[in-house]
Amino acid sequence: MKTIRKFPFRLTLISLIGVMILGAGISICRISQFGVDPFTSMNTGVSETLGWSLSFYQGFFNVALFAVLILADRKNLRYIHVGAIFNMFLLGIMIENILKVFCSSLEISRPEDLVLSFPVKALLLAAGILIATLGCSLYMTADLGTAPYDALTLYTSERFPRLSYAVQRVISDVIVTFVAFLFRGPLGITTIIFMLFTGPFISFWNHKVSVPIVERFGEKRTSERSAGTAA
Repeated sequence: MKTIRKFPFRLTLISLIGVMILGAGISICRISQFGVDPFTSMNTGVSETLGWSLSFYQGFFNVALFAVLILADRKNLRYIHVGAIFNMFLLGIMIENILKVFCSSLEISRPEDLVLSFPVKALLLAAGILIATLGCSLYMTADLGTAPYDALTLYTSERFPRLSYAVQRVISDVIVTFVAFLFRGPLGITTIIFMLFTGPFISFWNHKVSVPIVERFGEKRTSERSAGTAA
């Protein structure tokens, strides 16, 4: 007799909150005027060039990337779950609307139009990275699917095991950053930090916050992973 697997409502809520926190953190990084993570920077640059909204373009690109992964290997269907859906569609909506409200309240067109002192920018940068990596940690620890950009490196690291996951992730981030540069996406020191140094932050949040939360409120499905991002 087959047992019916319960839908993980509490883990879904943790994943949802994580993606929302991640979106807020990336938005704060953009407001700091020091750039955003490579993937969001690329999507921002391309979407603005095409005249599309970030939320629409990012959702479209995520669907297309997942389609390519599934066509390459049907085993990649294992990465699709509710958490991946949140990341694919909600993240772009969060970033777009937070920045829209911020800019409209200050009557500016872009966050970069705001004049900020260096200390304020640095404070916003630090806060944005800490908040974004906390959200990423919660979303990843809930273990309800993997965003297509993260799944891409997981897939290629399985196909080409001679190169480590970390090396392949850096390679993909460098390529994405180059595309962001070509399309004038919001690049800066934040982009480099997300490329190379978010792992320790996410590991810290995993141990101190995310794993304890999932163990206490989730359905015993903790899965600590070392970092990739985003967005």
